[in-house]
Amino acid sequence: MPETTRRDFIDAWADACATTILVADGFDDALVGIVEQFGRPPIAAYDYNLCIRLLMAQDMDETEAIEYFEHNVIGAYVGESTPAFIHLCPVLTPKPQCGTDSSARSAPAKTLNGRG
Repeated sequence: MPETTRRDFIDAWADACATTILVADGFDDALVGIVEQFGRPPIAAYDYNLCIRLLMAQDMDETEAIEYFEHNVIGAYVGESTPAFIHLCPVLTPKPQCGTDSSARSAPAKTLNGRG
């Protein structure tokens, strides 16, 4: 019996829910799941950093991979069903690694109900 792939999961989920989920060609190994939000169609979700590593495996350096990815993949908006590219939270690092404003990094995350 063939191994089920991440793409197989997305296709089966879409079939079961009678919907279409757009995927980013060439990034199946970075697929992490499906995002659902109220009032919007479900969309495919990818690990941003893994997408960059996949491009780097195709003989791009990190800068080239980021520039290509941000312009040609993230920048390829195709409507509400455009896939999402997420920055996963590091398991061992309690603070986000983006931005230069230290006050933004030390602020606790808010939940949907407003309680930290």
